[in-house]
Amino acid sequence: MQEGGYHVIEAEDAENALKILSSTGVEVDLLLTDIVMPGKTGVELLAEAKRIRQNLRAVFMSGYAGDLVTQHGVLVQEHSFLEKPFTKRALLTKVYSVLHGKT
Repeated sequence: MQEGGYHVIEAEDAENALKILSSTGVEVDLLLTDIVMPGKTGVELLAEAKRIRQNLRAVFMSGYAGDLVTQHGVLVQEHSFLEKPFTKRALLTKVYSVLHGKT
């Protein structure tokens, strides 16, 4: 992602991501998260993150087929979903679309 001109901040888990988002002086425009994770789903993470950063956008990724994602109780809009495996180009295209689109 950094090769695409984006500054990337990594978090080891959802709780760490929320701590980063709570930090003053750290700009975050987009959350890239897996949908199915231990502890919180990516959708739950985004809901909590939006309490901290209201305008935060997200790209969700998953290696699960759509039916399995739905079984985990997660509904994600197609424009913000990226199915694994994906190419670097597909990731950069999706990130650009979510950041600069009217979503």
